[in-house]
Amino acid sequence: MPGRPRPPENCRLQNSTQVPYLLEVICRGAHSGGLKQTFVLEIYDSKTRVLHYNQSNDARPRFVLRDLQMNKKSKGTGGDDGSSSMGPLQIEVYAANARGQSERAIISNLLVKRVPAHHRNTGW
Repeated sequence: MPGRPRPPENCRLQNSTQVPYLLEVICRGAHSGGLKQTFVLEIYDSKTRVLHYNQSNDARPRFVLRDLQMNKKSKGTGGDDGSSSMGPLQIEVYAANARGQSERAIISNLLVKRVPAHHRNTGW
């Protein structure tokens, strides 16, 4: 009997060496529960739980986040280039099908700063 999907596994972040301000979240899909599944990525403020961004992918648990830059600083709300920091953030990835959602795979405590306007292509 079909059921809920299993959560994505082995989620990791990968910075692009070819394209500036591009970050990929790559996971391995698990059992679909016997039904067609969709993968969802959500980015929350870790402290307030405010949702900043979401994206879905029907094919696989892989997401491209453009115009983001990982903040190398451990604290702070402003970057050296005048951009504003966001964070700490929490990335959550889950699978969903007609029977419900999986548990979430979590990547937490990321410090991200918005890219200066002159570098932006698509924004959040």
